[in-house]
Amino acid sequence: MSGDRRIVWSDAAESMLDEIVASIAEDSPKSAMAVLSRIRAHVDGLGRSPQGGRYVPELLEFGIRAYREVVVKSWRVVYRASEDAVHILVVIDGRRNVSDYLLRELYRGNL
Repeated sequence: MSGDRRIVWSDAAESMLDEIVASIAEDSPKSAMAVLSRIRAHVDGLGRSPQGGRYVPELLEFGIRAYREVVVKSWRVVYRASEDAVHILVVIDGRRNVSDYLLRELYRGNL
């Protein structure tokens, strides 16, 4: 479709998604595939509507608005939109404290 931005997954985000799916598949392969499909569908939608996600609250409190996220069940998909692409940076389990992780990765230049 014309106007869609391409989706670019970072190595870290792909690895995190693989780990999530593998972990769920240990108990239920069917559930793992459903979670994978749901996350991919939300991410694909960002190509059409990159501003659709919310600002990352932990970063927003520091005035950082370059990163957004979509929440899919208990997973947070953090991304950055550019003129022609949506860069998927990480997929994080939202049940964990992600503040320290996000700030550390931002400081290291990984986000």
